Amino acid sequence: MEPNNLSNINTCVDTPEIIAHEKKNVSRIFGVLTLSAICAYVAVFCVSILLSLFVHGYETNHALQLLLNDSYTFITIAFFIAFSGKSPSQKPLASKKMTAASFVKIIVSLIAVMFLGAIAGNYMSFWVGSFIGRELTNSVDEVLQNYSLSEIFVSVVIVAPISEELLFRKLFINKTGRYGTVFSIIVSGIVFGAFHGNFYQFFYASAAGMILAYVYCVYGKLRYTIVLHSILNFIGSVVSVYFAELAKSPYLIDNLASSLYSLAYIATVPFGIIFVIKGIKNLHCYCQRGVLELPSKTLVANFGLIAYAIYSVATFIIGFMM
Repeated sequence: MEPNNLSNINTCVDTPEIIAHEKKNVSRIFGVLTLSAICAYVAVFCVSILLSLFVHGYETNHALQLLLNDSYTFITIAFFIAFSGKSPSQKPLASKKMTAASFVKIIVSLIAVMFLGAIAGNYMSFWVGSFIGRELTNSVDEVLQNYSLSEIFVSVVIVAPISEELLFRKLFINKTGRYGTVFSIIVSGIVFGAFHGNFYQFFYASAAGMILAYVYCVYGKLRYTIVLHSILNFIGSVVSVYFAELAKSPYLIDNLASSLYSLAYIATVPFGIIFVIKGIKNLHCYCQRGVLELPSKTLVANFGLIAYAIYSVATFIIGFMM
């Protein structure tokens, strides 16, 4: 594969003054994201209180509750844009055409990291639950049990991919793009995972977020990541729920179909791992350098990052208590 001749941002020498200046910018990005998420949380909470007071039957109106929950990320986006102002942005310079084969490989890679990440999340949740003396439950699954498949489809397969890709791929990566492709991919993936607020989703969401960030940086089109995200959520929610119900069926044919689905799902894992490794090896072909030789220095003692970490820990704790 021939390297893309990407135009790099003018790289600075990592002097203490330059690092301090860029650290302030990165801190501002994390600070704005944290403030936006908090403001959105408060806004959704206040609206839910008003609806419970003035809308009859709101407590049992699952569709309205789901609509309000889905609005959280969009409200975060609105605050993020408003608070960011005219801070520096850098769009991905690579714009590779995606082939059908590449699309399939990425889907398989996403399925693989979702499977392995879910195992890691379940293990971590079990370990934390044992440490605090309380069994942790998957609050997301518990919430989705209250909704129909059609409501889950609209929320998880259509609304969530659009809002999350806008925030974590387009907005966040464009703001961190000036620090290089690798920096943006890793940081945006971890931030995306933490945004989910629970251990069950953190690991696979972080890994999937990095793959989607890779797609955005290499192919330069947000629509690719939205479609991929939608397919992944469809497989992880609607399809998985459907086959899980078949496993409970008294009919042998339904049990067999569920077992075959599980085997096919697991069989994709080794292929996905291979594709991920190859993707990492080929990343240098589309890698854009940033303004610093070592952009990771901007994360040391970064107050905005610390604020986001505190916010994330708080959401995890709230999830424990629910």
